[in-house]
Formats: sequence, structure tokens, C-alpha cells
Amino acid sequence: MPNKCELMNISTGGTFLKKDFPRTPFKDFWLSSRTQALAWSLEEGESFLERVREKPFFQKRFSRPYKSIHRSRSGFTLIEIMVVVIIIGVLAALAVPRIMDKPDVARSIAARQDLATINQALKLYKLDNYSLPTTEQGLKALVEKPSVSPIPPNWSQGYMEFTPRDPWGNDYVYLRPGKRGEYDLYSLGADGQEGGEEVNADIWLGSR
Repeated sequence: MPNKCELMNISTGGTFLKKDFPRTPFKDFWLSSRTQALAWSLEEGESFLERVREKPFFQKRFSRPYKSIHRSRSGFTLIEIMVVVIIIGVLAALAVPRIMDKPDVARSIAARQDLATINQALKLYKLDNYSLPTTEQGLKALVEKPSVSPIPPNWSQGYMEFTPRDPWGNDYVYLRPGKRGEYDLYSLGADGQEGGEEVNADIWLGSR
């Protein structure tokens, strides 16, 4: 058990000195009461902590979570990592071929849309000039006024802003008269050559 001076040093942060507190009946009584209260507080506090540590709920509350956290930090095993890598490889092998075909499908759709736009421009050209451009004049007649016969009498700028190309960078084929009608309008497909299959097949106006 600490003496009065030690307890007062504890309570005052070490600033209490024995000579600073002369012994008088009143002050000695005050000091005795103060030190007894402080000592009782220290003893009760230590006793309370000891009782709490022995309680089952304390051990359950503060020991088990530590173990669960410790277990959760353990890494994956080599077998688990290999299984995940194999699954990702299988999924990639199934998905890549489908993804690779998507760009050509999108280009085919864009080519059909271009053909529809060109067809509308040709109709406006015919409405103004009473006839369609010849094969020699080509689709360039929709952008610039033709300089070869027949010269369009009412040509107006604005049928198209530029000479169109298909999504593969090739010129659209325009023939007048055409093999399938008044005129032929089509794309040569991905290979840029007549005929072909799938993405290399020719894409005609109005085809699906």
C-alpha cells in the first residue's frame, strides 16, 4: 500500500512534496481522508478488472474474434489458384471466337445503312435531273457536278458531302444500267472482290 506522499504524488502528477504540506490537525485529517479514498479507488479498480477478465463473456468477446481474423488472413492454396486459372482459360476459349466475329457483323450492318443512304441521294439526283448518273459518272456525281455527258441540268450541291466508301475502305460499286435492275449498288465485302461467303460475301442494296 503506498503512503500518503506517494498517493498525492500520483494524484497531482508528481508535484506534491512532503514539506509543502505542513502537518496540522485539520490538514492531516484532510490528507488522511484523501489518501484513503484514493487507495480504495485503486484497489477497487484493480479488483474490478480482475473480476472482469475472469468472466466467460470477456474471453468469448475478445479472444475468438482474434482467431477468426487470423484465419481470414490466410492466403489461397496453390490448387485453388490453379482451378481458378483453368476456369478462366475455358471461359476465354469459348468467348473469344464469338467476340472476334462481332466487328465484321457490325461492318456489314454499317454497309447496308450506307447503301440505303446512297439510294436516297440517287433518288433526289434523279428527281432534279430526270435521270440517274451513268456508270462513268459514278457516285462522284452526288458530290461534284459531272463534267462528262450527260451534264445534269439542275444539279444542286448537297446530295452527299463526300464520296462514300464501305466499312472495309473499298468503293461501293455502282452500275447503270444494272444487272438486277435500273442500277446496281453493292459492297464487295471484307475481301474487296466479287462473290465470296460470310463476311466476304457481296452486300447488295436491300439485302439482309
